[in-house]
Amino acid sequence: MFAFTSIKGIGRCFANIVCKKADVDINKRTDELSAVGLQNMMTVVASPCQFKIPDWFLNRKKDYKDYRYSQVVSNALDMKLRDNRERLKKRGSDQNNLAWKIFEYMFVRRIYPNQTTTEVMIDVMLKEGVLPKLVSVLDRIRGSRCAPGIIVNTTLAFSIIEEDRAEEAITLLKRMLQRNMMFDDIAYSLIVASYCKLCKLNSALQSKDELINRGCSLNSYVYTCLIGFYSETERIEEAVQMMEEMVLIGLKPYDETYNHLIVGNIEEGNRTLTSLLNMGLVLDQEIYLILIDGYGTTGDSQKIITLYYEMVHMGLELTDHGHVENQEPASVTTIEEILQDEHDPVEKQSVSVLVRMENNLYKISLNMAAQHHSYSPDCSSCHKFTSTQRTSLARKQSLAAVQ
Repeated sequence: MFAFTSIKGIGRCFANIVCKKADVDINKRTDELSAVGLQNMMTVVASPCQFKIPDWFLNRKKDYKDYRYSQVVSNALDMKLRDNRERLKKRGSDQNNLAWKIFEYMFVRRIYPNQTTTEVMIDVMLKEGVLPKLVSVLDRIRGSRCAPGIIVNTTLAFSIIEEDRAEEAITLLKRMLQRNMMFDDIAYSLIVASYCKLCKLNSALQSKDELINRGCSLNSYVYTCLIGFYSETERIEEAVQMMEEMVLIGLKPYDETYNHLIVGNIEEGNRTLTSLLNMGLVLDQEIYLILIDGYGTTGDSQKIITLYYEMVHMGLELTDHGHVENQEPASVTTIEEILQDEHDPVEKQSVSVLVRMENNLYKISLNMAAQHHSYSPDCSSCHKFTSTQRTSLARKQSLAAVQ
């Protein structure tokens, strides 16, 4: 009995019923059971309904997939419970989405929320975990905390913008302004973001001017939206100019602002590289290192490995002093050999770029090997570090930090 109840999913009462149905003495030890008795117990556990065990007695009710009653045990029980938990999470997420749809439909029908509705939507935001994100957005726009009603209305407009329904968001924000349900600076900041999403720069700038005319001051969120638009449309000079204007009036850029500039600048650099190649000019190693370092900052690992292989294909390879040597492919010096060299001094900038690139390439090579199941220690494109090489890499990272 003790061994039987130790199985996950089988309780003492169910074990007693199974033993009676299988004609097995409950006082017998496990080693005293015959093969026939053990098989009978397994049959009863696998098909309890056939032995007239009531459905309400089973540890699982009707399954939502096969619509059958069953007594699930051991690992299968864990899998079923995990499946149920994920299903309930998804159902909760669907219910949250339904709540936002109903809340939006209230505005369409011109039925405006009261305090109870606001409290319900705040509870939905807490369940979704989006409240901290929206509070940070409002802090960047207004600089102070807002009432719960403003937070809920802003969340609705912000989610509509992220769903690529910017025109509907603009209509909703203007309706909220008419009903005094939204502050002017928040509404017009989101309108600027909507026009940037629609790629309507003139309308975005007009909304920015209207924000100023209403006596509101510009904020970091508006500038970040405009910088993101300029970066996406390859107008890097105007994005930099907007950044300088932002800093000049005393606004602080945040992480998203810098991300837009970094991505825009590195894409512009890549286009310049392509133009130079089309003109037939020979590029050196330093240009490639700058691009690789830039893509490492943005986290674009695919571009990093592409540029590295392009360098190898052109016969450009790294040396311990950061210069380029045009060599035959068979005699190319690898990054691994450079990092092993502990005798020659290495310049600070070359080492820092080299170390960042090597770390990125090492991670990418392992990921590619795991995906394609073709990793080999002898493969020239996938360098496997030994303990000596890791020590050398750590030493040179420390050297770069000190210098």
